[in-house]
Amino acid sequence: MSGKPRLYYIKESPPCHTVIAVARLLAIDLELIDVAETYQSKQYAKINPFNRVPTFVDTDGFRLFESRAIAMYLVQSRGPPDSALYPSGDLKQRAEIDQYLHFELGTLYRGLSDVIDPFWKSGEIDRSRKPSLEKALQWLDALLATNNRPFIAPGPRLSLADLSAYFYLRILAAFTSELDSSVYRAVAAWQRTVAEELKPITADGFFEEALDSLKEYCAQMRQGVREF
Repeated sequence: MSGKPRLYYIKESPPCHTVIAVARLLAIDLELIDVAETYQSKQYAKINPFNRVPTFVDTDGFRLFESRAIAMYLVQSRGPPDSALYPSGDLKQRAEIDQYLHFELGTLYRGLSDVIDPFWKSGEIDRSRKPSLEKALQWLDALLATNNRPFIAPGPRLSLADLSAYFYLRILAAFTSELDSSVYRAVAAWQRTVAEELKPITADGFFEEALDSLKEYCAQMRQGVREF
């Protein structure tokens, strides 16, 4: 295999957004392959046995799935050694980023998925699971407020810990108006800071168009005119 590294993605997918954002920040030219219509196929399962997105295939045929693993690989294989996203030369800083990536995956994302996963079958969120997501948001808010810092991991610059959490939380409004992360003041300030940091790579409207598409999709699900 030669040419560009490939990313198999679905445009509305937050983990795909994380990987695409990392690639843009590092000026990595990816071949983007939209698999919205084919990701559940046997053919795609040959690339990713779990039929999930994103999947990354490097120019030598090396494959990875799971957005956080892909993002780490991109920074370490193609980014500068001192990249604040995931610094290879600073073990402790990298460990702190790892710490918050694990928090995001095991607590924040889990709380979010518990609430919204039933939506794909019923068009309704699971309101009984809202307290776990609210608790995770409270913890994130306290972390940011207590330490008075602009980003999740210590330091003055954006890291992978911010990107993964940011792209997941911004989809909340597509599923429900009952949960609004902006009511958490430190979280809201952090979201604004991250959005500002990402302006150089978001000017083409890709991420906003993807979010609008997800909102439209969810609205159709609620009305019963669209099935997952």
